[in-house]
Amino acid sequence: MIPQPPVTSEYIGKHGGCHHCEALAFTFIEGSGSFKVVQPKQRKDVRKLEDVHAYLDNVTLEDLLGQLKAKGITQKALAEQIGMNTRHLTAIKSSELRHHYFNELGATKLACLWVLEHMGKTKSK
Repeated sequence: MIPQPPVTSEYIGKHGGCHHCEALAFTFIEGSGSFKVVQPKQRKDVRKLEDVHAYLDNVTLEDLLGQLKAKGITQKALAEQIGMNTRHLTAIKSSELRHHYFNELGATKLACLWVLEHMGKTKSK
């Protein structure tokens, strides 16, 4: 018989318990000072390169696509403009919501942010 590799998925006990959550709770109870409050960046507050990363970490692709839709840009139109198949864009969006991440997620979010920031702006002559 060939030995099987260990299972890497999270074990959720009979009552929904998770040993990682339990450890986190004990750590918080023993010293909540070791935790820091993270304030999500708003798009209007993005001024430096580090701010872009902080903002994109706290906004979903679905939210960004919703903001584009509010400006009249459909998901299909965005996909065509950035050279992506619409089904692939949908797959990236849905997988993020399930906490599975495509490699292209960050770049796709950045493309959405760029379009949101530059849409409707005209160059001064």
